[in-house]
Amino acid sequence: MSHDPALRVLIPTAQAHPLMQRSLALLADCAPLVVDDSTADLGPKGLGIPGLRTAGGQGFARAVNLGLEQLEGEGAQWVLLLNDDALPEPECLPTLLQYAADEASVSMLGPLLVGPDGVESAGLRFNVRSARLVQNKDVPDGPVDVEALSGACVLMRAHLRFDPAFSHAMEDVELSLRVRAEGGRCVLLPGARCWHEGGGTLARDSALAQQHALSGHMRLHAGQPLRQGLATAYALGQVLREGPSAQRFGAILTAWKER
Repeated sequence: MSHDPALRVLIPTAQAHPLMQRSLALLADCAPLVVDDSTADLGPKGLGIPGLRTAGGQGFARAVNLGLEQLEGEGAQWVLLLNDDALPEPECLPTLLQYAADEASVSMLGPLLVGPDGVESAGLRFNVRSARLVQNKDVPDGPVDVEALSGACVLMRAHLRFDPAFSHAMEDVELSLRVRAEGGRCVLLPGARCWHEGGGTLARDSALAQQHALSGHMRLHAGQPLRQGLATAYALGQVLREGPSAQRFGAILTAWKER
């Protein structure tokens, strides 16, 4: 794929996951930009590519916004946002771009995410009344509008920004909901596929990941204590199903106190 200055790739990283090097090689023609949000400078410029450095430990949303500001200022109209532990299949980006060219109303496009346990996400379902947030696992036959897309791999318009109040979870859901409320579309393309290792920054079963996830979930329901309580109940149920953990229960309590 020849370089189109209107299309860029953005990879925020805190630990420089090994898959990042493979993605950088695959997407080299799209002039990838790495945003280093590690607490110790990883030196993305040492990787031989353009890089930005945050103050360290700023979180996914702030790191991505810093990169988006840079890329939009350089003329990008579309940005492929990619986790450092995600690797698109070769036809993933061309498939997303073709749909974006054909559908002017689209603001965000996501591929089918697959991981160690199979299908990870075919978009997300979000029920405001019940506070239920569910990853779609059923693969549709073709492109479908969804309520939210995972930020692990998403093609998005360069002017979009995440809410920096979200630390390390649910910022992709919040942005998707905001895009749809403003008349844009979030579309899942099952013909585009991306591998997502998962847990590249925070182990999914860690206490800190639990705290961030619940904090973000409750922030989606700011000012709605009943729905925040439901979100907390779902988190407790998840921990019970996956194996009781004092650390994760403590993280839920911390998130509740900080709401």
